[in-house]
Amino acid sequence: ILTGIAGDKKNVLYWDDAAESSFDKFSNEFDFEGYRLYRSIDKGINWTKLSDYNIQNSSGLQYNFTDSTVTNGFEYWYSITAYDRGDSAVASLESPKGNNTDAVNLVALTPRSDAIGYIPASSSMVQHLGEGSSNYILNVKPTDKDSLEGNNYKIGFYYMSRKDKGKLKTQVDIIIRDSSKTEMTEYAFNFLSPNRYELINLTTDEVVAPTPRTYISNRVYNLNAGLAVNLSDTTSNIEFLPKEGDVISIRFAVNVVRNNTDTVVDTRRFVIDQDQSTSDGVLFSMSKPDIISDVSRIGGTDYLDIIFSVADEAQIIDNMYIVSTEGSGIGNGNNPFISLLVKDDSLNTVAQFDSVYNFDTFEFNGVRGSVEFNVQSPPSPGNIFSVTTIVPIPPNLQDGFMFDIIGSSVNNAAVKNNISKIKVVPNPYIVSSLYEPEFGELRREPLRQIQFINLPNVCTIHIFTVDADKVKTLYHDSNSGTEIWDLRSEGGREIAPGIYIYVVKAEGTEYLNRFAVIK
Repeated sequence: ILTGIAGDKKNVLYWDDAAESSFDKFSNEFDFEGYRLYRSIDKGINWTKLSDYNIQNSSGLQYNFTDSTVTNGFEYWYSITAYDRGDSAVASLESPKGNNTDAVNLVALTPRSDAIGYIPASSSMVQHLGEGSSNYILNVKPTDKDSLEGNNYKIGFYYMSRKDKGKLKTQVDIIIRDSSKTEMTEYAFNFLSPNRYELINLTTDEVVAPTPRTYISNRVYNLNAGLAVNLSDTTSNIEFLPKEGDVISIRFAVNVVRNNTDTVVDTRRFVIDQDQSTSDGVLFSMSKPDIISDVSRIGGTDYLDIIFSVADEAQIIDNMYIVSTEGSGIGNGNNPFISLLVKDDSLNTVAQFDSVYNFDTFEFNGVRGSVEFNVQSPPSPGNIFSVTTIVPIPPNLQDGFMFDIIGSSVNNAAVKNNISKIKVVPNPYIVSSLYEPEFGELRREPLRQIQFINLPNVCTIHIFTVDADKVKTLYHDSNSGTEIWDLRSEGGREIAPGIYIYVVKAEGTEYLNRFAVIK
């Protein structure tokens, strides 16, 4: 995953989901508008565009791209480059893509196989902090780096202001009147003239009445019960005063502090279901809880399937319902139907449905049920389902979250059970292999390699001829499951073509197999 941060002018790039693919897919392109991502297989000589993102302002939003067309063991270069749209009379300008790994917008990566039995770094169970009541779920995925082990992260929320359009130098001071009444709602001051504006609820994309409103510098403007802002002009220069078309927005933001001292995310706009990343490589996002949180069959054995879904989220309440069959009958067209009774957790009747035919739906308190049963033998009374619903509560300024990073570990039992998955690629090795880094170049003595994949993170690889003469010993100690061999013996000489035997020894287990070299 490549993550670019606009606004604070950082470029943070991480790798995930390295997938094997064929060489002829390297030319795939993905067309969107805006930022471009490039991947190169020739180290900066030529570039293939991977993705575009349309960033119209310094938003600080996260943009992610997963490259699924890669092959383990090849080195890939990725670069983020920005360009302006220009106009019909002026050519568009673009920043350099980078031609070496010293460039701040470029990174070189080599995908590899995972080590068998290796458990990468993870996060502890997320704890909710503060007095807020949000039930949204914080998802954490750290990069697998030993330096993160033991770190503690605390996530909090606030608001940030942004000048979306115009040159205005208006100062924006955010005022929290009541943190318990703050919301994730975002607003925009859309200026219609130097002294008129309309307030837009960006969350609903609606203009807030009354409109238009009068703008006066150095005045407090209430946005909701918990939030207000003070807008004050800092100059008398008309060029930098509000004018028609200027926009100031107030955005919901997140900040992250590591070990109570280091700020690793500094007041960045926060959006649900959007990946964020700390400066040290912890990916996190927040998602809405499942509104239909639990469905269980608690009575009856007749064939009856009820699929529950959300019909109207605004009508959902926190509750547990009992849905039971009360009887059956024959209706129009000789079609059988069933009767359903819905009760709440206090056994009060919520709704009753007298004639529910096969594949019919029914609704209650924002919940929709879809019914399927055997028309030859309709379910009898006593088939009972329970269904629990949860009202999603977004975070506000009173909510916070905390988690720790757990370091990597090794499951030795998994190593023993999966040791037979070790392979040599390519096998057979046929000159010239695409794994040769200088493939296509003229060299007197080409650099060749094979790869041992799906290795344990710590092991020793012994390579022998079929006559049991030892050729090479490789020592592997890495969270990668890949070890590269240059096809040279202990003395540095190229090995001869033929069949070779290799033995991989790890703690408490070993694996033997063979590979071929053809020249």
